[in-house]
Amino acid sequence: MKFARISHTLSVAFVLSLSPTVTAIPTPNVAETFIPDAITDGLSGLLNGVVDSVKGSVKYAGNSAGHLGDKINVPLGNIRKRDSADSSIPDAITTGVSGLLNGVKDSVGGTVKYVGAVVGRLPGQLLDPIGSIGKITKRDPELHTNTPPLLDYGSLANGKILRRSDNPPASGPKHLRPFLDKRTEDKPHPYNPETGKGATIIGGTNEAIDRQNPSNLTPPPTDAGTVVNLKWAFSDSRTKTLDGGWSRQQTVRDLPPSKDIAAAQQHVTRGSIRELHWHRVAEWAFVYAGNVLVSAVDEEGRNTVFEAVAGDIWYFPKGVAHTVQGLAEDSEYLLAFDDGDFDAVGTTFNLDDWIKHTPRDILARNFGIDPSVFDKTPQSPNIQKGKPSEGKVQSPFGKLEGRSSYHYPLSKLGGKKVAGGAGTLDVVDSRNFPISTTIASAVIRLEPGGLRELHWHPNADEWLFFAQGKARATIFLGTSIARTFDFSAGDTAVFPDNSGHYIENTGDEDLVWIEIYKSDRAVDISLQQWLALTPSDIVAQVLNIDESIVKGFKKDKQVLIKQDNGED
Repeated sequence: MKFARISHTLSVAFVLSLSPTVTAIPTPNVAETFIPDAITDGLSGLLNGVVDSVKGSVKYAGNSAGHLGDKINVPLGNIRKRDSADSSIPDAITTGVSGLLNGVKDSVGGTVKYVGAVVGRLPGQLLDPIGSIGKITKRDPELHTNTPPLLDYGSLANGKILRRSDNPPASGPKHLRPFLDKRTEDKPHPYNPETGKGATIIGGTNEAIDRQNPSNLTPPPTDAGTVVNLKWAFSDSRTKTLDGGWSRQQTVRDLPPSKDIAAAQQHVTRGSIRELHWHRVAEWAFVYAGNVLVSAVDEEGRNTVFEAVAGDIWYFPKGVAHTVQGLAEDSEYLLAFDDGDFDAVGTTFNLDDWIKHTPRDILARNFGIDPSVFDKTPQSPNIQKGKPSEGKVQSPFGKLEGRSSYHYPLSKLGGKKVAGGAGTLDVVDSRNFPISTTIASAVIRLEPGGLRELHWHPNADEWLFFAQGKARATIFLGTSIARTFDFSAGDTAVFPDNSGHYIENTGDEDLVWIEIYKSDRAVDISLQQWLALTPSDIVAQVLNIDESIVKGFKKDKQVLIKQDNGED
């Protein structure tokens, strides 16, 4: 059974190396080698499979023979079909076929189909229900020392490599689609089949991280210059497991460019209490799971107790005493602080810690009680188990409400649709949350394929937390310097102030992320709006485009742009 038309002469003893180009192994010094028809057909199919998978060029005995599909006529001998029933296989062919199959494994990680049935991933034993033309054994030990055995058996007459064209095409941004197909099924490599640049990774690498960061492995051609790492994953942070929850944080020590903002994820179970404390910096929080009871007291004795549910925000100015208790079985929230060096000494002050380090006679005089009362005070619990509070409290000096409220119920007020039609964007800053004078924020939901338009922020670094989905962003730092990053849920990032950027949803679900600014306002400048509101003839001359195109630019910000906008 033939499965590929023979349109070129095939070469003996091809071996695919770990790179997408094909290199040769030494072969017997023969003038000409004849191959049974079935073997020729099988080799043709294998080579075609490689063509579909890696678009590699063939090299034989160190000489480039052109791209696969061309006629290959090499100095060591022509390979042609042999019209004979004899099914014996020359050693050179056995070695070549073994190399090809191993090469396909290394290059595409493909599944082998045999007479329509999947029999396992390479390497593995290929069963031959019809009858073998010949065994494929390990390579000639004289030619390949210390080489492990390859495939044990295989019939090349009816076997075929599952072609990429049989699989659904990879989705993703246009500039990476040629590479995404290769990366979805095999080991990722820093190789660009369109330019021929790069090669495979032979040494140690973390494939899971490589797959999450294709723009690191094969950057788009628009990237240039040196941009420091602007990304940190909470999964790389050490987690503190506590009696009633856990927490993990990201500070400037983890992500050096994040000088303005530090952050933490915190989880509390039902009744568990983040002990009473305060900070020398302001605290901002977003609840993304469950609901919690929050209480606080300011310097004038005014107090507040409120329930924050998923989607709500709170803000405490520096020095305000507060505590948080879990009400749901499990609650989780993001914390942000307006200083990247949150680990610095003198940043967080816990009640139990202070009690423990204060002389007992001073405690007795301060509270007018016997000092033994504090004998059982926990030793720096941070989070401790407890019973849900009723939240009842007196307010003799007034309540923190109205413009002084520390609570912003975004769960009830959010979901604002914006221009471009690809999602929602809710800004929460001092204009609608007056107490929040040092931290401004935005919560964005972007549909699959959507784009946060090209823009920049003139007043502060942008700190980001990706809560859901997958994203890609290119950060432009001026002077021909730019770098593209990929993001997954749980990642944080910082984009320097005034750096141009976009954010694209590259996943198949809504992308949800939070932006934090050390400022009283969250503002941005839109690239398209800027050009649309500048004299069109000037823009046309600078960009060397027709003025009619410039006149078509939208004057309103296109904040979240749908995938099909402007695509071919």
